[in-house]
Amino acid sequence: MNKIYKWSVLAATTLSLVACGAGAQKTNSQQSKTEKTAKNVVSNGQMELSLKGGQYIKPPVLNESEDGTYLALQLEFKNLAKDSVTVSDSDVTIYDADNNKVQLTTGIYDKSEAFQLLKSDQLAQDKKLTGYVVFPVEKGKTYELQYERKTYGSDKKSKPLKIAIDSSKYEDKVEASTLLADEYINQVFFSGQRKIKKDADFVLGTDLKKERSDFRAKFAADFTRKLHDYQFPEEEVTQFIDAYEKENAKRAKLTYKVKQYLPDKVVISLNPETVSMEKTILNHMQTFYQEHRKDYSSIIEANQAQNKAYREDMMASLADRPLTIPDRYEYQLTFVKKDGKWEVEKSYNSDSFMEKFEGNL
Repeated sequence: MNKIYKWSVLAATTLSLVACGAGAQKTNSQQSKTEKTAKNVVSNGQMELSLKGGQYIKPPVLNESEDGTYLALQLEFKNLAKDSVTVSDSDVTIYDADNNKVQLTTGIYDKSEAFQLLKSDQLAQDKKLTGYVVFPVEKGKTYELQYERKTYGSDKKSKPLKIAIDSSKYEDKVEASTLLADEYINQVFFSGQRKIKKDADFVLGTDLKKERSDFRAKFAADFTRKLHDYQFPEEEVTQFIDAYEKENAKRAKLTYKVKQYLPDKVVISLNPETVSMEKTILNHMQTFYQEHRKDYSSIIEANQAQNKAYREDMMASLADRPLTIPDRYEYQLTFVKKDGKWEVEKSYNSDSFMEKFEGNL
């Protein structure tokens, strides 16, 4: 009996130790999680400041001299006091590692309201206010964000709330956003014939099949309208477009520049150089008439023959065609994020943009 009792005590002790160990491990884990969260949440009993997140952005600029690298931090303020308080971006200050004040960037406007800068507002007790502050950064550098409520008409100052900012912790996806334009152009104008890099953060939600169908329909309409003397069978028009797209996918030059990058909006400029078809119809017509006009009894027959010959001659010589000369102005593609995917917005000059990928036929 004594022996059984000893074993029972030993088993109970072992189970107790295991339970204590598990409990201690859980407590340590919770404490670690709390400490990690605490780094981004600070309070002075009157106001609670939370750093909800951050990312590199590219605000629209009027002058190239203003171009640079910018970090946007999303802040949330919660009023813990009984009285209402006013929160303003002027209460927020950024300092670099040498304690130099960094000027906040203002005047960034997004009509979709998906990205809103912190603005002055009144907060009642337990109410919250969220907004972004933006400032120029040097990648890899550390900064300090301070919030200090200004008290007017009094010498008394509240204790500032401070949060350390490590710019290296935020991923810069600004340049990677050009993948949106690359994928869009590849699918719509090259029928997916180019190998394009993929990024899970930049997935298109636009109906690319419809966009491609619309483009090819326009290309076919432009082709038959400009070569209207001969009634091309649909199959022959499709063969011409296929041949041109294949050559264009192989040789067209596309250089992108990010003009604007916000959490839910990207604007990319480009000036595509495509396989040129400029003035080919006129030049071919002049040459054809000089060499073959006498072979036909009427101008109608000559025109029909010229139209038909043009298609055949151009398809045979696409590889020798030069690229178009860049325009004096750039085109822009705007992408807006909806439900986690990016959709392209139609612009006023979308027709002329499509015509670039017809070689300015």
